[in-house]
Amino acid sequence: MKMRNVRKGIIVAVLGALILGTIFSSSLAGCKKEDKTMGLTDDGRVSDITIPAIDAAAPMTTETATFALG
Repeated sequence: MKMRNVRKGIIVAVLGALILGTIFSSSLAGCKKEDKTMGLTDDGRVSDITIPAIDAAAPMTTETATFALG
């Protein structure tokens, strides 16, 4: 009676592992799809690129500091 329960447990574990392996492998296979088209604007041109505000407000000079531990 005990051997039968162990055998059922092993079968359930193996089937569960196979099902999980199938799910994970199919999800990884879907990751390999490539989209070869590029997104363009309505007029067919790439939009103008602007400098972010944090870069536009950068100081003209850069100062450095040295810290020593000792």
